[in-house]
This record gives sequence, structure tokens and C-alpha cells, in this order.
Amino acid sequence: MTAPTLERALAAAAPEPVGRVHAVVGLSVDVAGLPGAVGDLVEIGDPAEGTTAAEVVAATSTVLRCMPLGVVHGLRVGLPVRSTGRPLLVPTGASLLGRVLDGLGRPVDGKGPLHAGRAPVTGSAPNALHRARVDTPLALGVRALDTMTTVGRGQRLG
Repeated sequence: MTAPTLERALAAAAPEPVGRVHAVVGLSVDVAGLPGAVGDLVEIGDPAEGTTAAEVVAATSTVLRCMPLGVVHGLRVGLPVRSTGRPLLVPTGASLLGRVLDGLGRPVDGKGPLHAGRAPVTGSAPNALHRARVDTPLALGVRALDTMTTVGRGQRLG
């Protein structure tokens, strides 16, 4: 066997760490027995029966506190939890134009799967002093809003 083939075989044969749901409190799930860091994505449940994705939002020496990103109905103490080893990734690129996605970047428009690159949801904001100036008005199409709330092209809205 060549070195890269041996490395792949060893990686495939390595035991997968599996934690367990320690507690379910409100909308948070505490996981014991699994290493992880804040921002990691974990999957709760048995893959054969369906899993619920969750993001690690806090970590102590014994427990990871996770916030589920899907259905919490049926989550219970003792369910297996596996780490994906990466943060939540969402699709990016031109193939998103004209598509309808849910909050996790999954298509809900019935037009098939997305063929796009993926990027983590976390990132750093561009330096405010290096951004382009907002100097062109943007018409919202509602006269009352255009009169009372001037919006500029490139401005952030919440």
C-alpha cells in the first residue's frame, strides 16, 4: 500500500467518537462524552432513523450545550450524538439566484438540489472604513416608506 492509501485506510478505520444526550432543557440539548468546540455542528439521533442537526453554543469540561437547528420533538436523554467536525456550511454562488431556500440553505422550491460551493455561516465583517459610501437613494416602491425612511443602495437593513 502506498502512504496516501494507508493514511485513508487508517482514517476510515479510526473509531468514531459518539456522545450521548445528557439533558434536554427547553430548546437546548446537553451532550456528554463528545469533544467539540463552540460553533461545531453535531447530529443528534440514529442516522438510520433520522438525525437533527445542532450547533454547539457552549462547552464545559463535561458537557456541550447545543441548540438544535431542526425539530426538537422526540429528542430524549440517551440518544447518540456525533460530531461532524466542522461548522454549519451554507451554499454560496450564482446558482442561488432565483432559488428559494430555508434558513439552513436547503432548497424548498422543488427545483432539485443546489450545485454550489459551501461556506461557513460565521465570518468577519468587512472593515467599515473600507466599505463603499452609501450615496445613491434606493426606491422601495412604497411612497410612504420612501418619504419617511430614506434608504441608500448598499445600506444594511434589519
